[in-house]
Amino acid sequence: MSWILLAEIAYALLVIFVILRVLYDTRSSTKALAYILFIVFVPFIGMIFYFSVGINYRKRKLYSKKIVEDGPLRESIKARMNAYSDSISDSGLVANRYQNLTEFIRHSGSSPLTANNEVKLLINGEEKFPELLNALQNAKSHIHIEYYIYEDDITGNQVAELLNHKSGLLGISGVTNDMREIIHEAENGDDRCRLAIQIFTHRVRKYIGAYVASMAGVDVIIFTAGIGENSAVIRHRALQRFDFLGAIFDEDLNRDVRLTVENPVAEISAPN
Repeated sequence: MSWILLAEIAYALLVIFVILRVLYDTRSSTKALAYILFIVFVPFIGMIFYFSVGINYRKRKLYSKKIVEDGPLRESIKARMNAYSDSISDSGLVANRYQNLTEFIRHSGSSPLTANNEVKLLINGEEKFPELLNALQNAKSHIHIEYYIYEDDITGNQVAELLNHKSGLLGISGVTNDMREIIHEAENGDDRCRLAIQIFTHRVRKYIGAYVASMAGVDVIIFTAGIGENSAVIRHRALQRFDFLGAIFDEDLNRDVRLTVENPVAEISAPN
C-alpha cells in the first residue's frame, strides 16, 4: 500500500512539475490550457507529447545562437545610444528637476534618453496596452518599442496594424502615406519623399522581375488601383530597366492617361 501511495505522490509531483514547465515555456494562454488539460486527462502520453512536440528545440537553439552572434552588434548599438543620451542630457532639453529621474531611467533600462517625453508607471496589462496603443497612434516622428513577440490576439493585431500604418510610405516620407502628396512634396524638393518614391518603385520593379523569372517571361504588365491607374510618375519609374523584355512605354501616352467608366483601360506601350 505504501508503494502505491509513494507512486501516486511521485506522479502528482511530476504532473505539477510538467504543468509549471508548460506555464513557464508557453506564452499563449490558450496553448498552455490545452497542454495542461491533455497532460491531466491523458497521463504520460500528454507529457510525452508536450516534450516531443510542444517545445520547439530547434527554434530555441537558433535563438540562443543568434543571441551570441548578435553580441557585438548589441554593444555597438548600446554605445551609440549612450552617446546620443549624453548629447540630450548635455543639451539643456531636460529640466533640472527631472535630471535624477532621467539618469535613473538611463541606467535602469536600455532605452535611449530623448526629450519631451513622459514617464508613467503601469502595473498591469489593462493599463499598459491601452497606453501603448495610444502612444503608437499619436506618434509623429519616431517609434522605439521593445516588444519582440506578439500573440495573434486582439492587442497583438492592433499593435501590428498600427506599426504597419506608421511605417511604409508614411514612415519613410515623414509626411503621409498618400502617394499624390508624396509626389507633390518630392517635386518641391523634399528628400525623404524622393526616397519614399525610389524605394516604392524599386520594390515594384523587383516584384515584376521576380515574376518574370518565375513565369519565364510575361505578355502584359498591368497597373491597377489608385497609384497604378493615376500616377504617371510611378508607372514611369516602375518600368525603368525593362527594355530587355521589350517592355517599352511611350512617355506621351503614359503622361496623358485618363481613365473613365467608358474607357477603363489605357495602353501606354510604345509603337512596335
